[in-house]
Amino acid sequence: MIDGKTGKHPDKGDKQKPVEPQSGHEPVFLVLEAKTPAEGLKKASEILDLQCKELQYRIIDNINREVDGGLVEFLRIEFTRKPVHGASQIQISADKLSASIKVLYPKKPDGTEITYPYILSLVRKAKITYGLDKEVIKQAVKNALENYDILEDVEIAKGTPPVNEESNILQSTFPDKSEINYQAIAGLGLEELVSRDSVDRIRDNAFPAWIVQKGELLVLIAKPGRGKIGHDVLGKPILPQKGKLPFKAGDHVRAESVEDHVIYSAEISGYLECKDDTLRIHSPIWISPDKSEAYFLKLPLLNSLKKKLDPVEITEQLSAAGVVEGTITAEITAIPHRIEQDQPDFSAFKIAAGIPAEKGCAARIELFFDRDTRPGKLLNNGTMDYREIGKVKTVQKNQLLAVKFFPTRGKLGRDLMGNDIEAPKGDDIVLKALENVRVEMGKGKMLFYADLEGSVDMVGDTAIGVKPVLNIETDVNFSTGNISFNGDVNVKGSVVSGFKICAKGNITIAGMVNQKVQLEADGNIMIRKGIIGLAGVRDTMILSKGDVIANYIQGATIEAGGDVIVDDYIINSIVNTKGKAILPSPFAPSLMKGSIFGSEIYGTKGIEANSIGSEMSTRTTIIVGESPDLEIQLKKIQEALEYLENEYAQASKSLRIGISDVQNLKKRLEQIAPRDRLLYVDTLKRLKKIINTQSELKVKQQQLMEEEDRLAQQAEIIVKKVIYPRVNIQIGKLKKRTDSALSNLKLKMHGNGREIEFISL
Repeated sequence: MIDGKTGKHPDKGDKQKPVEPQSGHEPVFLVLEAKTPAEGLKKASEILDLQCKELQYRIIDNINREVDGGLVEFLRIEFTRKPVHGASQIQISADKLSASIKVLYPKKPDGTEITYPYILSLVRKAKITYGLDKEVIKQAVKNALENYDILEDVEIAKGTPPVNEESNILQSTFPDKSEINYQAIAGLGLEELVSRDSVDRIRDNAFPAWIVQKGELLVLIAKPGRGKIGHDVLGKPILPQKGKLPFKAGDHVRAESVEDHVIYSAEISGYLECKDDTLRIHSPIWISPDKSEAYFLKLPLLNSLKKKLDPVEITEQLSAAGVVEGTITAEITAIPHRIEQDQPDFSAFKIAAGIPAEKGCAARIELFFDRDTRPGKLLNNGTMDYREIGKVKTVQKNQLLAVKFFPTRGKLGRDLMGNDIEAPKGDDIVLKALENVRVEMGKGKMLFYADLEGSVDMVGDTAIGVKPVLNIETDVNFSTGNISFNGDVNVKGSVVSGFKICAKGNITIAGMVNQKVQLEADGNIMIRKGIIGLAGVRDTMILSKGDVIANYIQGATIEAGGDVIVDDYIINSIVNTKGKAILPSPFAPSLMKGSIFGSEIYGTKGIEANSIGSEMSTRTTIIVGESPDLEIQLKKIQEALEYLENEYAQASKSLRIGISDVQNLKKRLEQIAPRDRLLYVDTLKRLKKIINTQSELKVKQQQLMEEEDRLAQQAEIIVKKVIYPRVNIQIGKLKKRTDSALSNLKLKMHGNGREIEFISL
């Protein structure tokens, strides 16, 4: 490989794959610079000692060089030897009716140029003798040598094909076979049409057809001749194929050979069709798939029937189809007249009918709970509460939910062939028992019972279950109505304003709780986002016998039998918990996190928060160590003691004795007249009962007061960051108002029980 400018090898970036050597020739690869391709070809021809026509080139790029003080543009050109060496080939077609030079190289593999005698010798070697065009061969050799190009697929010989003699149609009842090729015209053949499973489906797909009578001449054909012999390029004769008849005889078509003719005729009356060059006649009688009835099909006609169809033949066709009973003679007799009317539309006449089977009664399901929702609940004032739609259906343990009655057997029928028609059983209905539902079998029925108390889970009409957990996939809104459930309630959305949820278990809400919402649970209530009510209105109520957990609480009233746990803040709310109020964000960077302000918090066991109160004058009250239940009980005991004290005084007064006289009741009783002793004794018994009840109540009162003191001693207020001024603090009966901001401290009752102690954390 040589660079034509420098006489050296070009740079690696300019290297190209060399031309593969052919028949001993070395690869030729040359790169040089020239102003034009012609100039480059001339220079390359001299360098490589080759003719220009033996070279092919490719322009690599343009280069500007300084010549005599100015820039001249040169072409950088790659030159290679044309692949002109090779073995020329002769090819004969598969049918041997043509031959060609498949490939023609200007030079033989040994490097010498081809010649006309050389190519002719290849033709003789291939034994091509017939239809050879030598002038084409000479011209091909000349073209290859003049341009040093490789020629392909040059036809040099042609044979003569045989001439086949075809038959001749002399007479036909139909104009042309294309007119009765319904598959091509309508996209549907007669066989496919009449195989439909109902008359209505045949009517929907019907198309015009050609009708013929039994014995009618369909087509008369002259038999084909011998034809003419042909020759292939090898000189061998090719015999002509024997002429074929244009039609084959199919169903109900007879083909007879008479001397030099073939006669096709109809064996039955019906509709003529030509498909795949086969003539067929389709019976106009259609029998239903269950063989329970037969119809005469009257298709729209392409022709008119000059002679009437014979009712006897129609009866014969029914018999040939296996029909032995149920024929309707009057309908069969009327068919020729109906055909003669030649109505353009499709029509079908029932000509035989069996005895249909009677289907059994279908299975049915009876539900024993109200599956439908109601429009709302009518209130006493005459208005409708549209939130009370009763969508959630709750049931008790062992409650009967549903009964499935099995389908019954039907009554046998009889088909046209005299066979019994199996009576179909009534349609069945699938009803599966899902979780917490048991099935008991009864006579002709299945009974479904609830295994526990919960909500009915009806999957369409096919399955029934009972869930101890009620899952609401959307918001609680007008589509769900208010929820009342005997187990846990999980809401994947939020609770829209004005709606209620009442649960015997836990309530979990993935979204938020809006204003005027009421939640009531015997278990815990968890609100993953938060509660937003109206401050001061107190119509957003959260009542839980367990814990209440929320991200934030704003403008709500909370009552909890356990703890109230809030991640973010409590604002403008009333919280009453028998446990602790805990705002669990001790490491939150913002004072807003874990804060309480503008609220009243009653934490029987204590309160933990990041901050309490605010720099504004918003009222914040914190009360711990006080149990509303204990206060109510103590108040009731005190009221009972006061009542008993009054009863005791009245009874003593009626007996005219003082407290000290009670010890001398026996002596006093002896002094009373016998007629007054019974009343006196009853009053004494009442006094004794009052004294015993007073004693029991005072013991209970003392126990509750001790419990109240214990709660007050144990309750703590923990502030992890700051408690602001003007916060009202109460621990037990002790009260205090903060005057300044204090940080990181614990507030509890001092051991002396007379003051609130502030302890740094």
